[in-house]
Amino acid sequence: MFFLNTQLASVAKSSIEFQLFNYSLLTNQACDLLQKMLLLNIAFAKASVQQVCTATSQLLSGSAAEPAAHLMAAGVVIAPKISAQIQTAKAVAMLKSVRINPES
Repeated sequence: MFFLNTQLASVAKSSIEFQLFNYSLLTNQACDLLQKMLLLNIAFAKASVQQVCTATSQLLSGSAAEPAAHLMAAGVVIAPKISAQIQTAKAVAMLKSVRINPES
């Protein structure tokens, strides 16, 4: 009877260790993916801020003031659509550049 209890304890211990190992592995992968997503969001935010700064400096310098004034006077609002398309293309390019390796 003592031998059976030892075997059961050994099996239970192995099962718990296996489950803890798997939970640890999944947690590490989730943390890695979260880190990659955060880095992607930060890079995207930096790119957006740089775009806005460039556009603002162009408008303030007067190099793009005339075309912007004509568009505003005509009531044409195309910048948000173009900006959204550019941002979407950048996001897709950034996502493609992030390599997700499930074995790491």
